[in-house]
Amino acid sequence: MTLRDVTLAVTPMVAQFWDMARIPMIRKDNIVTKIEKLHREYELLKKGRYRRSEAQISKEKDFEVLLDNLFDVAHGNALTMMTNQEDKEFLLAQREPGRRGRMGGVDSLESSPSSSSNTSAVVSDEEYGAVGGASPAKRAKRATKNIVSPALAATLDRTKLTDRSATYVLTEAARCLGQNVEELNINRSSIRRQRLKHRAAMASKIREEFRSGTPLVVHWDGKLVMDLTTKEHVDRLPIIISGIGGAQLLAVAKLGSGTGESMAAAVVSALETWGVADQVVGMSFDTTASNTGRRNGACVLIEQKMGKDLLHFACRHHILELVVHAVFVRVLGCSSSPEHLLFKRFQTSWESIDERTSARESWWRKWRLF
Repeated sequence: MTLRDVTLAVTPMVAQFWDMARIPMIRKDNIVTKIEKLHREYELLKKGRYRRSEAQISKEKDFEVLLDNLFDVAHGNALTMMTNQEDKEFLLAQREPGRRGRMGGVDSLESSPSSSSNTSAVVSDEEYGAVGGASPAKRAKRATKNIVSPALAATLDRTKLTDRSATYVLTEAARCLGQNVEELNINRSSIRRQRLKHRAAMASKIREEFRSGTPLVVHWDGKLVMDLTTKEHVDRLPIIISGIGGAQLLAVAKLGSGTGESMAAAVVSALETWGVADQVVGMSFDTTASNTGRRNGACVLIEQKMGKDLLHFACRHHILELVVHAVFVRVLGCSSSPEHLLFKRFQTSWESIDERTSARESWWRKWRLF
């Protein structure tokens, strides 16, 4: 087994004790990183075990002290997130040198309905093979009352709240409304699952309710945008169909590249998923080479994948841009500048231009640059 295999197997064992102590933890991948870091420190010490210098001996003693102290995987805001004062004191005691008490076992008195809440169970040192007084953790009763409704999930999505931020907001809102938050299933993992569940249900409902017996036109236009989960820019391809009665967004596909093949595959996949491929009779697109290429353009590939000819509706704005560009080059010549001062002035003064009349000589003399 590799080191990563071992750490992945050990991580659930570590998390089990922290779960029993009801202490919020860092993410599992960060726990894996901490375990691997501890193992690397051990390997470095082992390489110098035959060198009995003062520095080596000091490092070994420091490592022994480190092993006696808490392997802390608590969340950075654990004390703020925890609501039970006894659990907070237990975590603070664990962080002291030597670890007053330890995490392990189940407090049978706490779990018993007839016991007092301030009574602690006594666990012998021999049972856990450790030195020091025992103050075992309590096992919390798992909350089962879900509060994330479809409407609430949609609201969280519209306000762009992350799962972790939603946890803080919902916890404080429930507490302000007089609810016992320990009875409510409010944690990041549960909120994440509920949001995914409601999104899938809503998407399925929209697809089932969508019906169109008229010919349709499919539209797409790629754009480079910031990814939702990373800080990188990715190609996104909104895909829309339109016809008599309105339009419907089918997908906003994430593309590995902006090639004609990837766009064609995304468009055809969205049409088949929604069951409208047979009704599509035309395509609306811009005039970039990735769309209009005669061999690898998205338009040609979509027709090949669907096995039929489609009407081509090239974007009229792009067509007019080609006409304007040809006129500009004919009159003023080619320009290597990304921006032309004449057009910048024209854009700035657009509000003062009378669009109902033709250009006047006085206005032309004012703005021309030649």
